[in-house]
Amino acid sequence: MKKIVSGIVLFVFCFFQYLPAFSLSKTEENNYLSLKRTSRHLHSRLSKDYTGYEYKLKNVYDKPINVQSISVWDNASSKVAYLSVKRTGARAAAETLGTGVALALPTLTLSLIGSVIAVPFIIVSNQIGNIGANQEAKRYDKRQDSSFTINPKEEIVFKTMALRMHKPSVKIVFTNPITEENMTLDMQK
Repeated sequence: MKKIVSGIVLFVFCFFQYLPAFSLSKTEENNYLSLKRTSRHLHSRLSKDYTGYEYKLKNVYDKPINVQSISVWDNASSKVAYLSVKRTGARAAAETLGTGVALALPTLTLSLIGSVIAVPFIIVSNQIGNIGANQEAKRYDKRQDSSFTINPKEEIVFKTMALRMHKPSVKIVFTNPITEENMTLDMQK
């Protein structure tokens, strides 16, 4: 019985270790540009509510292409995402003391004393968690707002994030190098 259980545990462990290698990605392509979206796991407290997405825009044509704009919908801005997961020190202290008070009678007030001792450590770790969430949110809210040119085989990377179970939509407007007309490349959810 122990061999069966340990075999199952080992299989599940290996499966979840290699799961990020099979991350969900989607590619949209035309004769000029290729756009690939890959979902990324966030590593701060943002990961509870948000998923990160990395986009790679590549010129597959043999001449430079002028990209006029990149529009992203259904994404979360860095400030909104950070403020939605930010916890204040007073809130963290109140939760810790509340747990100590709730368990005071069964533990003969030892939990209350322990929670009073733990409050400064909880406040400091909460501030560290806020800093990590803020830095990660800023990394996932960067893209070029002005027009730019992509040379042949060149790749541009930009990142964004969205609420869990939602995927952003992207629209790229670029100039056709042959006809000089505006074209679009859309990636819907």
